[in-house]
Amino acid sequence: MSHAGPPPPDEPDPSPDQPAQPPAYNPYPDNWETAPTGAPAFHTGPPPGSRNPYGQPAPYGQTAASNPYAGPDTARPTFAFGGYAGWFTRVGAYLIDSVAASLAAAPLWAGWVMRLRDTHVVHQTDGSVVLQQSGTSAGAGFLILVGTLTGLAFLIWNVGLRQGRTGASIGKSVLAIRLVNADLQPIGPGWALLRQLLHVLDGLPCACLPLGYLWPIWDERKQTFADKLMRSFVIQATTEVGRPFAP
Repeated sequence: MSHAGPPPPDEPDPSPDQPAQPPAYNPYPDNWETAPTGAPAFHTGPPPGSRNPYGQPAPYGQTAASNPYAGPDTARPTFAFGGYAGWFTRVGAYLIDSVAASLAAAPLWAGWVMRLRDTHVVHQTDGSVVLQQSGTSAGAGFLILVGTLTGLAFLIWNVGLRQGRTGASIGKSVLAIRLVNADLQPIGPGWALLRQLLHVLDGLPCACLPLGYLWPIWDERKQTFADKLMRSFVIQATTEVGRPFAP
């Protein structure tokens, strides 16, 4: 009878008491293609477990991965909803904007003062009364032209560019209210200027009252007619978490 002898040294010990050995370390992951010699030929993907903190370029039609090291996106600020702005608050913001616009158009008022100063009442022999301009009006006309341009430029900047990009004109900024769309975002310069033009509808008289400007007093969302057409809202802005907003 033959004796089998001890197992070869390269075979594991069949004894159940010996702990299992970990698998041999493979320096080349499964997604690495290897040449016949065992050396990596080329890589078909990132090694398992690796992560590019800067994100990968997104395929066409997909959203790119965000950069975790980038700061918050402040290009278009989002505001927390603190309630719809009241009518008196909106009137206060309008008055502040009106004062600022009057200061911007100061040459216009100076020109008209010069014209009024040089205007005299002349009584004709037939009993009629006429206004007669004395002196030259070139200086007054120049001031009126300059004031008109500066006032218009201020209106475009304050109501269009500033309010459209940040949600607030100077008056709205002072009283912490913002003009936003249904996503609580500023509506943009072009839409802000169009909304300003649509305020003509708010000024149409109804029983000798500008009904559109008074509509926010009883409207549930405090909107004027221009706001309803533009689907815009004037809200109390807050940096804290606001209450739910349902446009």
